[in-house]
Amino acid sequence: MILKLLVSFIFFTLFLIMSHSSRHDCSSPASSNVIFKPGLLPLVITAPHGGWKRPTTIPDRVKNGSLVLTDLYTAEIAQDIYERIEQHYGHSPHLVVNTISRRKADPNRDIDEGTETEGGRHMWIEYHSRIRDAIEALHRRHSFGLLIDIHGHTHPQGMIELGYLIEPTDMRSSSDILNQVALKQSSIQSLASRHKSIIEPSKLLKQFGDNIVNYNSNITAVPSTDNFEPGDEYFRGAYTIQTYHHHNDKARQGLDAIQIEIPQRFRLTPESREQLVHSVANAAIQFLDNYYIIKTRL
Repeated sequence: MILKLLVSFIFFTLFLIMSHSSRHDCSSPASSNVIFKPGLLPLVITAPHGGWKRPTTIPDRVKNGSLVLTDLYTAEIAQDIYERIEQHYGHSPHLVVNTISRRKADPNRDIDEGTETEGGRHMWIEYHSRIRDAIEALHRRHSFGLLIDIHGHTHPQGMIELGYLIEPTDMRSSSDILNQVALKQSSIQSLASRHKSIIEPSKLLKQFGDNIVNYNSNITAVPSTDNFEPGDEYFRGAYTIQTYHHHNDKARQGLDAIQIEIPQRFRLTPESREQLVHSVANAAIQFLDNYYIIKTRL
């Protein structure tokens, strides 16, 4: 009897371990620091700051001013958005999620700022190699694509902050000035350039936020029609979207990028994450349908 109980306990323990591991299942080798799932859709989902692993082989970052806190549950949120979009289309986007704690390396900074050790540099290089793999695969099937970079913030306003590499002061400019900023400097300049004869570039800056709030009245987003001018704390976007957005008129190829900063109140409970994932995934689906997906290429 005791032996049976012991065997049952061992199997139950193994089940729990495997269940936890399956949440972080990936197409990468088991030893990888990155969850990487290649897809067919013109969408790349990235999450650099949700890592939970703290390997002792990589020393902690200790430089003054280094940000080391985890964006809690952003790895899980990125994977849930991926799954929701896959369910909708029957095809998957590309997914790249860092699993290593930000204490070890920060892949949303350039390599010199974000790493302090050889192990940290190796992790940084692996993460960005996977993003490049995803973008190259995307462009083999699609001329234009979208990258969404998932983050978390603790600003008291509690809004989803959508970063387009535009300063808050520029967001408060006239429409004429903002149109030029969107075309010349923003991380969606490819989208703005392709559709400028149909829609003002400044109005495109509101659309993803409007899509999010339209799916849940409890969520507010900036920039959007109702909240277009962000405060000074607003995150405009950082290394990932700055590095990978591009537009080439001659090659008829481009990648737009949006940094999505999620407030703490939508990350800490399963119920709030479910609401958040539903809204962001559907906003992305609407954006893909309107601007990126050519059905014959799926």
